Amino acid sequence: LKFIKASGCADAKGDLEKEVKCLRGLPAHSLFDLLYELTTAATKRRQARLGSMYWTSQFGESFLLDAAQYFDVYMRPVIDGDFIPACPSAILKSIKAVDAPEVLIGNVDKEGIFWLLYGLGLKEVSFLHDDGNITLPTLKQLKNLGIDYLKLIETRFTSIGQLVTPFPAITAIEYGLNSPEIAEMNYYNTEIAMNDISSVLDFMYKLDDLTGELDFVCSTLLFARLLSIIPNSKVQYFNFMYKTHISHLPQWTGVMHGYEIEYVFGMPFSKPFNSQYYEFSPEESELSKRVMKYWVNFAKTGQASLDGKDGAWPLFNSSKETYLEISLAEDNVKTHLRQKGCNYWNDVYPSLLRNYLRLSASPSHYMPTDNCPHMEISLYKVDRLRDYVDG
Repeated sequence: LKFIKASGCADAKGDLEKEVKCLRGLPAHSLFDLLYELTTAATKRRQARLGSMYWTSQFGESFLLDAAQYFDVYMRPVIDGDFIPACPSAILKSIKAVDAPEVLIGNVDKEGIFWLLYGLGLKEVSFLHDDGNITLPTLKQLKNLGIDYLKLIETRFTSIGQLVTPFPAITAIEYGLNSPEIAEMNYYNTEIAMNDISSVLDFMYKLDDLTGELDFVCSTLLFARLLSIIPNSKVQYFNFMYKTHISHLPQWTGVMHGYEIEYVFGMPFSKPFNSQYYEFSPEESELSKRVMKYWVNFAKTGQASLDGKDGAWPLFNSSKETYLEISLAEDNVKTHLRQKGCNYWNDVYPSLLRNYLRLSASPSHYMPTDNCPHMEISLYKVDRLRDYVDG
């Protein structure tokens, strides 16, 4: 409905058939451009919520440009009883052994950096420039901003439905960050120095840990865990650790989201790619051969391997969470990827949210059911996004 309103296709009588017909008549670029309207509306809604938390109608964080979340998906899938007929967890549990999935799934080392470059939104600091160059601010510039980590986590990294006072503070403490308000809010001193920025890279990598685990790694691990407990399932998990030596982006950005793709699809062997963009080293070509063998053998047999035989890349299971770390020189079998952070996001944090709801439950609160435990929880009645859409 919020998208229909932004498109100008809203019918005065709410005739959905007419509205859908109107949407289908719009050019594709117009539909794409309308997503910006949802981003603007979501920012207004976050500003209103943050204002209500701090008794102000104005967004007032001196070190941030606005109240926008650094990364969000506004057109999310919903349980509609048709395309998604039931809770995804329940659907997975209903899969029978004869239909058990074979899955190759994983992450890269620095999942959050790419999105931080676009969405961190610090005043007087630009990471990504109009000419495509990426630069780091100086340590002095960062310190002069007087960044309050609690306000940063609230504004940029906390879901709208979880903007309730204690939870961003708990996340800040979990990631070794602090704010003048945390000790007062939680009734103890964390003994972490305020505005503790030892280096610009330390600052960026702490935020990469937080965002990468929150939005990519931990949810992927949770999905792999749910798949792995299906009888007869085969799940293989990877963590890709290599950044191409000649890249248009600086080395400090690391192995960002999607960086395994050029090796999966054999770009080191593409003459047009090498001539138009950048050349790969012989060692990188060998890495691509290795990765392609894994993927091809998985497609052929349901088991990722180099020689078509089982064993070198063990299956992922919910107890050891075994995965393959893929890097330039060699691949190594490891267990429990990002265990501390993902224990927080997949177990501790949801438990804290549920306890909060049980203690303050009211008809306006969404209480997740036991048969759908991984749905995102809202701790209060969130304003409708369409009420913040112009049009």
